[in-house]
Amino acid sequence: MSTTPSHALPTALVADHLPELLKQLDSAATTNITIASALIAFYAGSIFSGKVSADAPLRAFIYALPLILLLVTIIFSVRVFYPEGYLNHNYKEQFTTKQLRMRLSTLFLEISIALVVLAIFVYLLRPGA
Repeated sequence: MSTTPSHALPTALVADHLPELLKQLDSAATTNITIASALIAFYAGSIFSGKVSADAPLRAFIYALPLILLLVTIIFSVRVFYPEGYLNHNYKEQFTTKQLRMRLSTLFLEISIALVVLAIFVYLLRPGA
């Protein structure tokens, strides 16, 4: 019994395009880095310029968590560039590794954006707002 889905592309077709797919993953990682960096600048700048203070440790954690996860996003995005070296693995291994790292980067970016919204909501609901 084959584990390959019937709708999957033939391996030969994919293999011919792996170098281009690797470049596309690098481009997507660059986009994630840019978005995460801009969000860090915007969000941290808002916190500092607005002199946001947390009246409870939980609020402080909620305000800081998006920054932490945006930094994790950048770390996973940088790892997509495959710093271990391209000469140690073939294109298929590189693609599999880069794709996994890109998925993690995108997942953390999505979670970070949701947490920025949550942090803003928590801030707006603070006592004395």
